[in-house]
Amino acid sequence: MILNINPNLLLLITIEGLDGTFKNTNTKNLVNYLNTSFNKYSSKVDIKSVSFPRYEKEGGYFPKVYLNGKYSKFFENLSSEINKEKDISEIGRKLLLINELELVSDFYLSDMFDFSSTTEINEPTIIVFDRYFYSMIYYLTKNIHKYNYQNINYMKEFSDIILNKVINKYKLEKTDILIKLYNSNKDNNNDIIKKRNKNSKDIYENDFDYLDKVSDYYKKFNPQYMISEKYAVPRFNRTTNNSIINIDVNGKNEETILNEITSSIQNVLRIYKLKVSNYYRYNK
Repeated sequence: MILNINPNLLLLITIEGLDGTFKNTNTKNLVNYLNTSFNKYSSKVDIKSVSFPRYEKEGGYFPKVYLNGKYSKFFENLSSEINKEKDISEIGRKLLLINELELVSDFYLSDMFDFSSTTEINEPTIIVFDRYFYSMIYYLTKNIHKYNYQNINYMKEFSDIILNKVINKYKLEKTDILIKLYNSNKDNNNDIIKKRNKNSKDIYENDFDYLDKVSDYYKKFNPQYMISEKYAVPRFNRTTNNSIINIDVNGKNEETILNEITSSIQNVLRIYKLKVSNYYRYNK
């Protein structure tokens, strides 16, 4: 992002989760809450949401066609043939997988980079992301599984490669708060997805065996690994451990979920409001 303002006046909140956990609804509800909460700063704090992938933008073209299956057959055939080959060394198989992850991750990251490089921040701003690059890392486990890598340590190893690229190549802003939504009732979650994605061609949305695996990795991956001290500089928390919020949406209504989210971020909002107040006190 092009920052013409102190980075401490930019607050990034990311809502992640599998389909069926009402990310879009909770993103809208949180934005509405923030607008009410920051009412006294009306016109002084820009509050907005962004949903990735942005299919309506040029940067969203590649994630759109990839998720619609344009390249999936090629990648499926590639991994199938490689798994059959007995003469390919372990190092060779890993290298091929890494190349695939590099390519597929670029599909998603090009969209995020397009947003980041064309967004100018020159006033206190809060952005709520409906999915960000953390979601991409979780979903790429499907590509990893195709090569018969299923140990959690493998997942972390390959994710580390992608996360390094996210931070060091694309230089995307790291989120200050990561809200992870999940549904502990998998059957209920799958029913929600079936009803909503009845005519969907998305390569992920109707593969329930795969979605169950991703759901497990949402829990198994050490959360701070995704915003670890290695990559993040907490702007509003003393430690990154306080930046992770896990919420089970099973059996809860919108109001209950929003209350859980907002109560969990009050400390960050308090610090952010103080920084905004000081900014306008000494700069305006």
